[in-house]
Amino acid sequence: MPWVIWITGLPGSGKSTLAIALKKKIPDAVILRMDELRKIVTPKPCYSDAEREYVYRALVFTAKNLYALGPNVIIDSTGNKKSWRLHARKLIKNFFEVYLKNKALKTQRLIHILQAKLISSALPVLLAQPS
Repeated sequence: MPWVIWITGLPGSGKSTLAIALKKKIPDAVILRMDELRKIVTPKPCYSDAEREYVYRALVFTAKNLYALGPNVIIDSTGNKKSWRLHARKLIKNFFEVYLKNKALKTQRLIHILQAKLISSALPVLLAQPS
């Protein structure tokens, strides 16, 4: 069964690095990068609250539809509002979050932990959810 994992955290915390490393270990996974999606959805962003809400809803919609088609999905996005991640959790059955506080945890170690959890038949909650 496919899954969606949202790698969230502050800018510079290693989200993209982890997403790329995870993709190398799970080649059939698709990475959704908020930075790339934003350029398509709002070519001249103003970063208003309304625009952010719109773009994050588009991100969740895209992840949900990809998930329905079968590939594993890795979301690479700050996602600083819990409501956006909760929205994804409501729509996507196998949804997980990884919150990166900083780059202190070595990427390869985290990749091995995630890979073991995602490949196992029972997918537990991976890490504590951010507040």
